[in-house]
Amino acid sequence: MSFPPAGAFDPEEVLNPNAELAETDVGYTGPDIETDEAAIAADVFDDMAERVPGWEANDGNPDTWLIEAFAAITAELRALAADVPAAVLVTHGVEVLGLPIRPPAPAHGYSRWTAEDALGYEIRPGTQVTVARTGDELVGFEVLNGAIIAPGEIEVDDVELVAVEDGADGNGLIGPAEVSDPLDWVQEVVITRPTFDGDNGQTQEEYLDVLTNLLRIVAFRPILPYDFALLSLRIGGVGRAVSMDGYNVIDDSWGHQRRITLVVTRPDGEPLPDATRAEIRGYLESVREVNWIVDVISPVYDDTDVEFEVTAFAEQDPDLVHDICVDAIRQELSPANYRLGTTSPGTAAGEVIPPPTGGAAPGRQTIWINNLIGLLDRCRGVDRVGWVTIDGQDTDKVLGDPITLPRPGTIDGTVNAP
Repeated sequence: MSFPPAGAFDPEEVLNPNAELAETDVGYTGPDIETDEAAIAADVFDDMAERVPGWEANDGNPDTWLIEAFAAITAELRALAADVPAAVLVTHGVEVLGLPIRPPAPAHGYSRWTAEDALGYEIRPGTQVTVARTGDELVGFEVLNGAIIAPGEIEVDDVELVAVEDGADGNGLIGPAEVSDPLDWVQEVVITRPTFDGDNGQTQEEYLDVLTNLLRIVAFRPILPYDFALLSLRIGGVGRAVSMDGYNVIDDSWGHQRRITLVVTRPDGEPLPDATRAEIRGYLESVREVNWIVDVISPVYDDTDVEFEVTAFAEQDPDLVHDICVDAIRQELSPANYRLGTTSPGTAAGEVIPPPTGGAAPGRQTIWINNLIGLLDRCRGVDRVGWVTIDGQDTDKVLGDPITLPRPGTIDGTVNAP
């Protein structure tokens, strides 16, 4: 068994091939221009030595001073020149094509509020709470629309919160929250599911990657299946768009001309709000050619349980090896990058599920038990794999239909000492 070179990645990380494929999408590549002053000077020194036999760079020689001075000027000019194509592309994208750079956005979440008694209370918009991101780092949220705990009740659910500050640091938070305002009647506040949609905004490099992909669609009018998926990714909050070519979701049939079904999710693979899906459809309807039918749907999710037994190498901490194995399987089954169809999960450039051919199952994916065995075998500290089951069976699992993605269910196992 071979291992990557030392220092290539965190020793507790198990590389996820789905995520690696998703990161190899087409993107912007800047001009290959040398801008390092020392490297430019070294090239001139080498050229001088080749042209003038016996010549050597010497700090006491005026010619060396001149070369170093001109190298400094050249490096500055080259650095400016290297930035020009990127700056021109950004200006073209923002001002000519009307594609703005995505701004930062705050995270959102939902909470359950419990009162000390049943007298009835109002939770006012702007009421602030804090949620622990780490042991000593808190993220502030405030109530978005307000809510009422009716008299005779002691709690209200689905109270929407929005982060006080923009950024992705507000994502993925769940559990108890502390009320910042002096509300003596509050017994507890709980974030009931992970917070989402926080965004740091696009850097210039990220914007150029997206713009480069979009420029493949010359008129920004969807024609090919990829075009529909790619344009959908322009809508805020969309992290994944999979275009099903010729698929009719109503009767589960393929082969329909000028019909596209889009399966869309958030960046973490979870469903988008109905309003966002409606926005995607409205946008595509506004730019599509005539006589196209576009459906925008969420995936179906299949909670998948995995159990395993492995044997650790000597002197390995079984609890640590167990956690590494569980985390690796959770990443493998994540709906954020689990493949649909036959193409790799190129999440930045859109994905396509082509129509089935040759009597194959219509686009369904299989969770291969041998893939999980190989994944566990690559985990740090694992000497060998005893067995693996999927949903209690030691066989592969075929997902239910073309739009089904797995979700990690109960993932657990036994780590034996050697």
